This record gives sequence, structure tokens and C-alpha cells, in this order.
Amino acid sequence: MARATIRHVAEQAGVSTATVSRYLDGHRYISGKTKRQVQQALKKTGYDAHNRYKGNGNQKRTDNVGLLLLKEQRDFLRLPLFSQFLLAFDEVLAEEGMHLVIAHVSQDLPLPRTVSSERMDGMVLVGDVQVRPEWDLRNAIRVFGPVDGRFPSLPGTDVVTCDYVRGGWLAAAYLIERGHERLGYLNPWPGHAELNMIGEAFRDYGRRSGCAVEILAPQATSNGGVFSRDVLNPYRSGAIVDRLVAELLSLPGEARPTGLHVANDEVATLVYRSLAEHGVKVGEDVDIISRDNEGLFLSQLSPRPSSIELGCREIARQALNRILYHVSHPEAGHGLWTLVPPSVAEGEIVWQGGQASRLVVESVRMSD
Repeated sequence: MARATIRHVAEQAGVSTATVSRYLDGHRYISGKTKRQVQQALKKTGYDAHNRYKGNGNQKRTDNVGLLLLKEQRDFLRLPLFSQFLLAFDEVLAEEGMHLVIAHVSQDLPLPRTVSSERMDGMVLVGDVQVRPEWDLRNAIRVFGPVDGRFPSLPGTDVVTCDYVRGGWLAAAYLIERGHERLGYLNPWPGHAELNMIGEAFRDYGRRSGCAVEILAPQATSNGGVFSRDVLNPYRSGAIVDRLVAELLSLPGEARPTGLHVANDEVATLVYRSLAEHGVKVGEDVDIISRDNEGLFLSQLSPRPSSIELGCREIARQALNRILYHVSHPEAGHGLWTLVPPSVAEGEIVWQGGQASRLVVESVRMSD
């Protein structure tokens, strides 16, 4: 095969291009069967592994990947969701014999020397992304970023994130399948773009399915209202949730949602407490599905609600795959968006409410 590339080898072997790159770089964590497939494909395609970097800058592997927390996102470290992602990312790196380096930088400071491009194979960006032009970020990947056209892409950066819109659909389909015809979405943070996206998708799916849908959220102010700092402030969030629960319970009985989607699992702990103070029982008076599948919070709740699992391990794996691809193909362009589909982590609530037309949750996973 003339001018065979890693992509040709991968197609011949029936594996990913990242797997071929790992084989060529001599990583141990590849099965014997996969090694034989790649070896046979190399012979059939005539790929010249010795010249794989010729003419493309001759980039060398460092086996280091950086994780950069931007601006005020150090507080994000306390959230179980970040711990889930960090653990998953460290595990997938270890499978490749690679190392994780964590750094933090504010907008007005230079990039830390520990994560300079010559020391890293790639960089995962977390937080409020405003990258300075002088920062030399090699193979930058943004994770957990917004996914619609209202938010500009970062030049030279790929994005790997959960499919937030599909998550909203999935939560609505779950509640409808359980017999609910009146749905609600409770979000105490109107300035949080991704949570707003989920609420819009939840509302649209519910209304298209013939359900009444209430959005329970505080009014945003001219400067954006309650923003990310309140995500990390349980006292502020608790007061907001109490007001939203009171608003929910003030609705007439025939209009009050019986199926409630809550912004995340930490908010769910506040919702449970507030409902209990009003004598409302989860599982009898209201059904709940939460988001993030954070065991630390969900373990405090009885009965434990179902929760939308974001797929932290798959996000971590896809982010690393993009980095490995760019290491092997420095000439390749950036700007690819990878959306990881969410799933439902089943809880303990047994809902005995009325029956409605049943929708199959799997249809959400398959639909556009």
C-alpha cells in the first residue's frame, strides 16, 4: 500500500488509531491478540514505523499529561464529580503507562513551568476557559464544556464532554416511562449554562410527549444572576432550594409536578430536606431523578433516587485518545467535539403513581 498511514493500519487491524500508536510506542498494556492483529496489519499495509514522525516536527512522547484548573476552579476539587473524573483519568493514563500532572492558573498569570508544552503530551482544561495567546498548550482538550452554538470554540482545542441535551431527554423519558404526566425541573443556578441546556432539553422532550412541564429556577438578574460561585456554596444554595420547593408546593394539586428532575445530586440532598420539612414524602408524593451519580451525596438519601450518569471514565478515555492521536498526527487539525452519551443509574424509589403512555428510554439513546 503506497503511503500507508496509521489510519490504514488501524482499519486493517480492526482497532483504533490510538491502539496502533500505543503498540508502536511500545506500551505494555496491550493484549497479545491485539499485538498480533497490529503486526499483521503493519505487514499487509507496508507502513514504515521508523518514519512516522518524519516531516511533522518529530514530536517526542513524554508520557505526561497535564490537567489545568483555570481561574477560580480550585474549589471544583471538592465536588465528588471532579473526584470521579480525576480518578478515572488517572486510571486510563496508568493503563497507558502515562503520568498525570495537575496545575492551577489564573487568567493574569503565566502558565506554570510544570505543564509547559515540552514536558507534556497534552493538556486537559477544566473550568472557566479563557486561554491566553501566549500560553503554549500542546494538544489541549477541554472537558465538561458547553455544547451548543452560543459558546465559541477555543482555537486549537478539542472538546470531550457529556451530551447534556441527551441527558435532559433521558431524564424526561425516565419519568414519563414511570407514569408521570406532570414534570418539573429544579435548578437553583440560572447562570449555569450547561444546567440551563439540560432544563431546556427536559422541557422540550416532556412537552413533545404531551406532558405539562414546570421549570423551577430563580430569576436571572441583568448580570447573569446566581452563577458558579453558588454551586460551591451549600448555604446559599440551600436558601434558594427552599424557595423553589415552596414555589413547587404552592402550585395547585392538579398542576403540581409528580416527577421531578433535580440539577445534581448535591441539590437533591437539599431538595429532600426541604420536602421533608413540608411533610412531603419522596416516593409517595413525588418521584425524583437527579444528576451526576455522586455516591457521596446519594448515600445520604432514602429512598435513593435514580441519577443521570455522565460517563466520567468514557470522557477520560476519549480525552486521552484525542491526545494520543494528536501526538501521532501533529499535522492533524483541532476543533473536534466528542459527546459522550449519559445513562441512568437506577435508584431505590418505587413509584406507585398513575400510568401514562410508556416511552422506551433506549429510544433516547438512539435518537438524534
